[in-house]
Amino acid sequence: MRARPFDPTISVERASGIISVNGAAARRAAVGDILIIACYAAYSELELQKYEPKLVYVDGRNRIQRKGSAIPVQMAG
Repeated sequence: MRARPFDPTISVERASGIISVNGAAARRAAVGDILIIACYAAYSELELQKYEPKLVYVDGRNRIQRKGSAIPVQMAG
């Protein structure tokens, strides 16, 4: 991970399954909660032509179960 000069970073052991919730969000989360972690960025039209999202699905211990690049359509109901 490459941080900008003023981005706070927290290091943990690789593959530890540790997820840390910080800042204002930390007051709303508790151990055992299910989290959706999302990142946002700005892309040019050219960059969007080749863009594929990176989705990672984990189990209850935060171990990677599968990866994908599309969210299946969900029917209302």
